Amino acid sequence: MKYLYVTWDSPQVTYLESLFLPIFDGLRDFGFGFDVLQFTWGDRDRIQAIAGACAAAGIGYRPVAVRPGWGGVRPLLTAWRGARHILAQVRFGGADAILARSTMPALSTLRAVGETGLPFVFDADGL
Repeated sequence: MKYLYVTWDSPQVTYLESLFLPIFDGLRDFGFGFDVLQFTWGDRDRIQAIAGACAAAGIGYRPVAVRPGWGGVRPLLTAWRGARHILAQVRFGGADAILARSTMPALSTLRAVGETGLPFVFDADGL
């Protein structure tokens, strides 16, 4: 089974590399595969480092730029319009289900799920 993992991370957070990539790598032995779609406002060096870590783990990676500004409205619009990025990644990489970590990816995923018909898993990030 292949999952599209959708996350929204600041450049200071290393959850993807330090927590999730090792978990995803370990689940491969049980027939699970993952691609990552990361909404981020990290710079080019940070994105390249994450892409390299994903490649080393055999996990597909696609970043989506989040532009700050307008008092937080622009990030909210990015989340709202993020469904198109999810749909494109599902078409490109295939997925059997979508796993969204936290509320902003969930907003994008909820908009995309209606078009994909894929199951949706919400990781409440600490719930």
